[in-house]
Amino acid sequence: MMIRYLHFSQKGVTLIELMIVIALLAILTTIAAPSYNNLIQRNSVDGGVDLFVAQLRLARNEAVRRNTTVTLGKSGSSTDWVDGTRVYQDTTRDGSSYVASTHELIRQQSEFDNLIITSSLSPNSANIISFHPDGYVANTGTNWFCLKNNDQIRQITIENSGLIIITTPSSSSCS
Repeated sequence: MMIRYLHFSQKGVTLIELMIVIALLAILTTIAAPSYNNLIQRNSVDGGVDLFVAQLRLARNEAVRRNTTVTLGKSGSSTDWVDGTRVYQDTTRDGSSYVASTHELIRQQSEFDNLIITSSLSPNSANIISFHPDGYVANTGTNWFCLKNNDQIRQITIENSGLIIITTPSSSSCS
């Protein structure tokens, strides 16, 4: 008669192995967290740029399509553009801010979350940028918008021809 020995193998992990894995995960998370925050800020700025450029392109395209002046202006009462934008047909052609009774609203964009938006537009231009029926910009000079979230910054420049250029400035401000 033969005797068989049963051999059981150990399955699972010990408490020490589990603690080592948890410690390694904590170290990796600590290393990755700053990069993740930077990624969130960069995506916030890039998303805001995409929305803003879409509004600029809509205003330019509508000016050409409708064969009239179409304007992009800020929608809130604050001094910057963070409250959102309005694209409207400037029926009075006087370059004024949006007035519901005299301008036809084409589209309104809600606020830009967590972004600081500044522009080169002078306060006396009512903080608007208008496009003529040929697609050219009605505003004179260099027109730019600066979108910023902490250390992430993008500049949108609109050439007089209506060309939109997006850049990342090397300094912490736009010009």
